[in-house]
Amino acid sequence: REMDMQAIYDLVGNRICELFDTQTVLIRTFDHETGNENWRFVIEKGKRYFSEPRPLNWANKQLINTKQPFLINENYVETARKFGGTGVSKGQPPKSAMFVPMVVGDVVRGSVSLQNIDRENAFTESDMRLLTTLTNSMSVALENARLFDETTLLLAESKQRAAELSTVNSISKALASQLNADDLIKMVGDQLKNLFKANIVYLALLNSKTNIVSFPYQYGDNMAPLKLGEGLTSRIIMTGEPILINKDLQELREQMGIQSIGVPAASYLGVPIPVGDENIGVLSVQSTEHENRFNENDLRLLTTIASSVGVALNNATLFEDVKLAKMEAEAASNAAEKANEAKSAFLSTVSHELRTPLTSVLGFAKIIRKRLDEKIFPIVDRSDKKTDKTISQISENLQVVISEGERLTHLINDVLDLAKIEAGKMEWSQENVSMPEVAERAIAATTSLFDQKALKLVKEIDTNLPEITGDKDKLIQVIINLISNSVKFTDKGTVTCRAYQEKDELIVSISD
Repeated sequence: REMDMQAIYDLVGNRICELFDTQTVLIRTFDHETGNENWRFVIEKGKRYFSEPRPLNWANKQLINTKQPFLINENYVETARKFGGTGVSKGQPPKSAMFVPMVVGDVVRGSVSLQNIDRENAFTESDMRLLTTLTNSMSVALENARLFDETTLLLAESKQRAAELSTVNSISKALASQLNADDLIKMVGDQLKNLFKANIVYLALLNSKTNIVSFPYQYGDNMAPLKLGEGLTSRIIMTGEPILINKDLQELREQMGIQSIGVPAASYLGVPIPVGDENIGVLSVQSTEHENRFNENDLRLLTTIASSVGVALNNATLFEDVKLAKMEAEAASNAAEKANEAKSAFLSTVSHELRTPLTSVLGFAKIIRKRLDEKIFPIVDRSDKKTDKTISQISENLQVVISEGERLTHLINDVLDLAKIEAGKMEWSQENVSMPEVAERAIAATTSLFDQKALKLVKEIDTNLPEITGDKDKLIQVIINLISNSVKFTDKGTVTCRAYQEKDELIVSISD
């Protein structure tokens, strides 16, 4: 029932203290990337201990290498030194100890250890079997909690994306109804003011003929037109990159060599307004009261709105052009006919523009990656190893954003009803799989379950079965689940695992 991971550690740790004649209980998890272990629950003689992440000790390295529990009932310190350890990392060295790995799939994620510092031969093989069973149950519970956390995070992100798209859709509809540039600009500014609860809002537009940036909409500030090249606004127009600054704004301006213009802000967010391959202006929201006021979600949302604004302004410009053409046509002898032609052309253009689909949220990550790869990375001096490593990390992180977004979508599909598999919607990795090997792996993972009951495992596995294409990990987990259920609901007798070929089908069955 428990979905909080630390609560699972505490629950199991306290229960172990009650079940076993032990003075010390340690539950640790491993970070394989850093080679560190994290103390999740450590108690010795009733006193709780805590520690910062520390390098893996000798015992945990053994568990990772062997994936098997081990028991030391005498000569503990000598045994530890034999494997390169000191015998104790904190507190008193034990005289008896047992160590059990926490295995999820084929990876040792952590360990559970019991220790007695007063006497040797404090633990038995029966104790180790019981602790192994408890640890396996905890490993399953922790994996469930992790999947639950990932799913919860995905749902929260999905709700965030839905809210953003709903906002964009609402603004886009409003933009589509406006074909007067002045009314459109006022409407956009008022929408941003209410949406972001900002103290300062402006919409800036560039006159490409004069290279002057004007501010047709301002709230909370009163900035005069400026030359292209001045201020953060010019930087955004020229680079085509958004700017998000949540603190030390004035200091960062000085570092970039940009003069402060207008009312000082504590947080600044500005994005370009694109039309085709050009940037015609900037949307900006600012807070004069709070640092860290805006985040990446705000940046993404404002960027999407700016794209719609660019289309709408372009439509408004087209509309003004059409009106002008209509006025000129009316001055001619064939005014009525030309007016109709202009009207038809206008409606066709606007209709086409309004059918342009909104850029998806995930697409922006790909756009950012493309701009970095094509415009930024090629001009960066990568001779410095740190710079080259940073660029690689940025590329890898962007790829993680894209791949993790797609992977979490698959995760929800995986936890749906089993009927979804029958519908042929589950995605399988393309690898050759030996079903006899899959069955043996599943049996090996559930061997400890049979020790708890007077049950006999019967294997009838044809080792000459042809390979199939499938997902080995998912198939192993299915068989583990079937065996676990058979053991759980069978008090005596046998559990039979069969793997055989019948005509053009491979069949794996678990019966009790």
